[in-house]
Amino acid sequence: MNEFKFSETEIKKADRLILTLYFANMPIVYGLFLLLFKTNPWRALKICGISFFTGGIIFLIAVPLISKKQRKLSVLINDDIILRKGNRNDISFSWRDITAVKTIRTSSGSVHSIKLWPKKGKALRIFGMHGMQSILELITKQLPNDVSLQTSQQVLDWYNPLVFITLPWLIIIVIISLLLLMYRYLVPIFSRLF
Repeated sequence: MNEFKFSETEIKKADRLILTLYFANMPIVYGLFLLLFKTNPWRALKICGISFFTGGIIFLIAVPLISKKQRKLSVLINDDIILRKGNRNDISFSWRDITAVKTIRTSSGSVHSIKLWPKKGKALRIFGMHGMQSILELITKQLPNDVSLQTSQQVLDWYNPLVFITLPWLIIIVIISLLLLMYRYLVPIFSRLF
């Protein structure tokens, strides 16, 4: 039986990205608060400071709990089954029950995640484990010949802090722009109709 544990490197990367996002968003949120509510800059700074302080305390409590859960995850592979062990929800498939496998690779070519679809039930997603390439090799060795194998590559490198920070804000800006356009153009049309 081959056992693979969750990678400490992946946990540290995720923690760093969350910290980067948290601290990089402080000036952006402050600027949006000033722009949208047109309030005194000192008052806005106090409100944002209290909000970020509260969020920081929640962050300091939540992140270690999430990391602790991730450290308990493991994948066991033998000749009969693949088993993902977690805190309370172990998921296992026999090799003959798997109908499709999709591998997602990073831009550098390494295996980011593997998703297994059974005949019945929910799919099993494996990610962040130490030795993802070895897991993929063991899985492909055990699979029946009629299983559909797919491979795709990530469009964005989510571990790049620039992508991780800018993409959510771009989405928020697009949503706000659409709401403003709807308010500007659709409200007058509907007010004339009714």
